[in-house]
Amino acid sequence: MGEIKSTLDLVLEKTRHLTLSEEEKHQQKHKDARNRLAGLLQRYQDGKLDVRKMGEELDRLVQADSGPDESMVRDEIMGRIELGSENGQWLALLQTRYRCDISAVQSVEEDFRHTAEAAAERRKEQIKTQFEQVRRISGSAVVPNLNADRSWIAEQQSMMADFSRRLEAELGEMKKVPT
Repeated sequence: MGEIKSTLDLVLEKTRHLTLSEEEKHQQKHKDARNRLAGLLQRYQDGKLDVRKMGEELDRLVQADSGPDESMVRDEIMGRIELGSENGQWLALLQTRYRCDISAVQSVEEDFRHTAEAAAERRKEQIKTQFEQVRRISGSAVVPNLNADRSWIAEQQSMMADFSRRLEAELGEMKKVPT
């Protein structure tokens, strides 16, 4: 009877002759560093680390032999900043770790919030007026559903695109500052 081999033995037997080129090794190290960084950033986002502890963990990660460099860390943090989301913790991390001036990004976020709120109120009033004029329905029972209004969805997407470009421009300016 033949020998029974484990799956690991079979895999090792089949891949024994395979080797990684220097380029592939570099890519694998880069991918591993990015994955470790993503895991650390997720723990921070989940609230398991405060800004101080996150800074210590990032220092440890950056100083590791195959760890990410500071520009990769900063770019990953900036990549998590999204318009319309709560970005306070990312901005605080950028400000404390890299001494970034976050006021321009905060200004874009605030402008977006005010513009979106004003546009939503304006569209709600338009819908209420339409209901009153066309269907003769009015009063406090009329509550417009903006999520089902195609006109509002298009306006919101346009607003989002405009402010996203502004946000990206401000983040691009922050990236120009050396780490």
